[in-house]
Amino acid sequence: MQVIIPGTFDLLHEGHKELIRFALLISKDIIITINGDKFSKLLGKKTSQTEQERLKGLKDFINCPVYIVNSESESLKIAIDNAPCFRLTGDDWDISKTSKRCGVDRSFWKRNNIYLIYKDRVPNISSTKLRNAQTKSNTVSI
Repeated sequence: MQVIIPGTFDLLHEGHKELIRFALLISKDIIITINGDKFSKLLGKKTSQTEQERLKGLKDFINCPVYIVNSESESLKIAIDNAPCFRLTGDDWDISKTSKRCGVDRSFWKRNNIYLIYKDRVPNISSTKLRNAQTKSNTVSI
């Protein structure tokens, strides 16, 4: 029983770690896909770290396969090729955006026997908040 966890994983934080810990409660067999730099830019996501820094952060935290993906179709191919039982994301993931980008809807996941699991976010923790805090601490007042 395998679990796949997609995401950007910028500034690996307690919310990301909680998501991974939750996946490990479901199965010890997990795969993580990181949105690469090109894909993140295409999605309009701002990142503080390069894909290689994000990869290293995950590898330092957990020993599992981690793939860098640069398109929605690449991410979906990894899911299909690995045939996980579950796809775990934070509850902020919007399936309708994915559907529009690549023509995938809930029936796609059902046909491929992949069950979608949405995990509640850890309150008051996000990469955006951490980036904003970094920016403020780097600002010099005169």
